[in-house]
Amino acid sequence: NNAQSVQDVAATCANLGAGTNLNCSAGIHMATVNGFTLDKVDVNGSNQVCINGNNVTTFSMTNSSQVRNCGNEANENGMQFANLLGTSTITGVTFSNNYHSALDVVNTVATAGTLNVTSASFTGNGIGTHGSTLVKYSGDGTANMIINVQSSSFNGSNSYGYFTDTATTAHVTSTINNSTFGTVSANALGIQYVNSASSDIDFTVTNNTIVGGNALNGFLTNLSTTILT
Repeated sequence: NNAQSVQDVAATCANLGAGTNLNCSAGIHMATVNGFTLDKVDVNGSNQVCINGNNVTTFSMTNSSQVRNCGNEANENGMQFANLLGTSTITGVTFSNNYHSALDVVNTVATAGTLNVTSASFTGNGIGTHGSTLVKYSGDGTANMIINVQSSSFNGSNSYGYFTDTATTAHVTSTINNSTFGTVSANALGIQYVNSASSDIDFTVTNNTIVGGNALNGFLTNLSTTILT
């Protein structure tokens, strides 16, 4: 896709739960891909999305890669996936100045998806209500998901540094350890978890530093594991 033209409107492009992100303007576009690696890649600028994926299995981005300066209106993200499956890795990647979220993942299918995020930096643009949730990792339908965040930084959010929500019968296991969170609004939250009555979130949040806003909030039922230190 042409990264500097507008294909579908932002609301359609960002509707990851419905999987309608197949015609987004993106610097890199993946559709029904098994095994995709980006190493030392700088994705700089797009009218909508830097990196867009639909039904991607085993994605890797590593080694000082960058995702930056993408989008110019609400719902336009740095990196987004509708169904990120298998085991994927984001290591040593810098996300900066993307208009809405830095990373947005929504799974709706039962195939397991695991995302390991290590030594990554997520910085919002801090503009109005934008520079929104920096990392959003969500499950719907029959999704079965795991995210493991280690030694990463989240700065410049007006809403949430990290956000997970679940619906229907989805299950997400979330670990956040040894990371830092800074917000540009006193009303912002470092970490937020929200689930519906029939879905589950298990989370472990340890050894993190959160400044500039509220630390952690949750509207949760059906918890089997919750660890906070």
